[in-house]
Amino acid sequence: MTAYVMRRAGWAIVTLLLASVVVFIGAHALPGDPALALAGQEGARDPELLAAIRERYGLDQPLPAQYVAWLGQVLQGDFGQSIRTSLPVADMVADRVPVTLQLAACSLLIAMLVGIPIGVLAAVYRGRWPDHLGNALTLTGMSVPNFWVGLILIAVFAVQFGIFPASGFVAFADDPVANLQHLVLPSVVLGMGLSAVIMRQTRSSMVQTLSADFIRTARAKGLSEWSVVVRHALRNSLLTVTTILGLQLGLLIAGSVVTEQIFLIPGFGKLIIDAVATRDYPVIQAVTLLAAVAYIVVNLLVDVLYTVLNPRVRLEARAA
Repeated sequence: MTAYVMRRAGWAIVTLLLASVVVFIGAHALPGDPALALAGQEGARDPELLAAIRERYGLDQPLPAQYVAWLGQVLQGDFGQSIRTSLPVADMVADRVPVTLQLAACSLLIAMLVGIPIGVLAAVYRGRWPDHLGNALTLTGMSVPNFWVGLILIAVFAVQFGIFPASGFVAFADDPVANLQHLVLPSVVLGMGLSAVIMRQTRSSMVQTLSADFIRTARAKGLSEWSVVVRHALRNSLLTVTTILGLQLGLLIAGSVVTEQIFLIPGFGKLIIDAVATRDYPVIQAVTLLAAVAYIVVNLLVDVLYTVLNPRVRLEARAA
């Protein structure tokens, strides 16, 4: 198993290296010149000022040289300085990471509380109204855009009824109640699509598990249907759901851009939107690379966890 984990970690490192190349090239492929944005309307006419700005931020160097210099700094934990604010990018990112992580965690919790129970009921009552209802909810959750759901929730629960705030964020340390109130609507928006995915995967895995031989054996022993479904079928089905959760958690961290922009939450999404608007290369590269790192690391942890939970995968890993 150790060899399997080391092999997976090695591939993760290679993937991260390739991701860093794509992130760097993608950021510099954006149209516009950050030197012009920094110089302002008057300074844009001064060639000497533009040259000084490019030299200060290393924008006058060839792209390969810029990439090597940037990667060397990143490996030391230095993401450079923001072109827009002149603040250390690492500090800017550190201020936003807890916000996005909390939003992703709340969204994942909502998705699990909704998706798993409905997926189980849809599998147990396959072909009956709970199954049809679950399929309808799945189709709705996967089809409706997040921005539309967010606007509807704001109009109904914030503007019309005033139950939750329409936008903004309050740190948990400052006011725990206000923090949760501000996170309810955006968490529901992000969790809606994820719950549909979890619901579908749970139903599919449960239907397959409920037709297995060991389930028929458990029923033949006289176990209650609740015990058969929860202790035997659901326990085995959650192995597949765990993999899906790991993949979706990475997507939640990386895909909260639109939701954070709608609800004005100062997380990764708001930071990347502001950075793209001002061609702030160091911030764009840092945020995008860290999102890729989060996605790859979460998937690596899920692979390792899957070998722990599933004895057959563990034996295959040892054999390999």
